[in-house]
Amino acid sequence: MQENHKAAISDIVFLICCWAMIAGFIWSRAVLSISMIVLATLALFPNNTKINLKQWLRSKFAVLCLFFFAAHLISGLWSSHFEEWQKDTVTKLSFVVMPLAMLQVSLVNKKLQQIFITGINLLMLLGVCYSLITVYKDVVLYSESYTIPTTRYNDHIRFGLALVMTLITAAYIIFEFTGEK
Repeated sequence: MQENHKAAISDIVFLICCWAMIAGFIWSRAVLSISMIVLATLALFPNNTKINLKQWLRSKFAVLCLFFFAAHLISGLWSSHFEEWQKDTVTKLSFVVMPLAMLQVSLVNKKLQQIFITGINLLMLLGVCYSLITVYKDVVLYSESYTIPTTRYNDHIRFGLALVMTLITAAYIIFEFTGEK
């Protein structure tokens, strides 16, 4: 009974942190960093470290995310813009943290999956609406401009990564947890 209660609390914290991570991609770098730290801490909690790392290494999806992050990390050795590379590295760290955190939570409950995906999709919809409203306010300016506004800081990379993470998260849940192809 107590084990189920702990698992339920862990799932709720996981959901909140994942939603905070997506919101952080769009509106706040601090929220992004804090949510990633909490997710990594939960995944590496002393009682779960060995089990979580084994699960993580067995997951093809997680290993591919690790390779993606490693490729970016290695590319920094040739970067002449070290500060920019550092910022991008922190952002791309979510590609390692998210699968690690996902593997520690049991998303076999269909209702929990739906709540998870719905929350992430709503956050991304709010981000897209924010962008569209900003364009609508000054259509002439943005029709002549090369870019459209994307996030609070107009950071196209973080906004694009948030969209990619949303698609990856949906695909991960569909293929890893439901078993339905």
